[in-house]
Amino acid sequence: MAREDYPTANPFVPEERDLESMAEAARHCRGCPLWQGATHVVFGEGPEDAEIVLVGEQPGRREDETGRPFVGPAGQALDRALEEVGVDRNQIYITNAVKHFKSKRSNGTRQGVTPRVAEINACNPWLQAELEQIDPRIVVAMGTVAARSLAGRALSIGETREQWLHTQWGQELIVTFHPSASIRAMSNERREQIFEAIVYDLQRAKIGGAGEELRR
Repeated sequence: MAREDYPTANPFVPEERDLESMAEAARHCRGCPLWQGATHVVFGEGPEDAEIVLVGEQPGRREDETGRPFVGPAGQALDRALEEVGVDRNQIYITNAVKHFKSKRSNGTRQGVTPRVAEINACNPWLQAELEQIDPRIVVAMGTVAARSLAGRALSIGETREQWLHTQWGQELIVTFHPSASIRAMSNERREQIFEAIVYDLQRAKIGGAGEELRR
């Protein structure tokens, strides 16, 4: 589809920008056509004073069914990684760059499809509003879609993983693999390597850019 088919979610983001009102407003978002094929919008979850924000790519099938982020297999892998570094999921904010599940039918089931750049950009006002409301110390981009959304440009995970970057809105940014990559890799060795990389990057987020453990 042409770029003009994807205006922006901006008109749907409320002026009252607490997380509860934004989550309710997002249910009515028509900022791009992805809402038409989705069961639920999947907004972020977590406390407004979270010091760490984790940003995934888009909801999966399980997330689309429940309306909650990271509750499927990738969420289970993420929970294991968080447990490894001693971070309570209830103390961080978890969201996605794109709030609706983009999918296609394959063998009778819906399979996820990578969002287009225009779809990522259309959803950016929601992510920007979440980060402005929470004002976290550290943002972790999990996967290339999240990295593009947060940085405003394409980033290679392999080239940027161990760097300290900044989101396009100024927050400190870490780029890592999406937890689903630790499930889908072709070999046990590669799955283990990716999982260990995610754990390492979450540990960096826990310590924080200033080298002090997060305290909130």
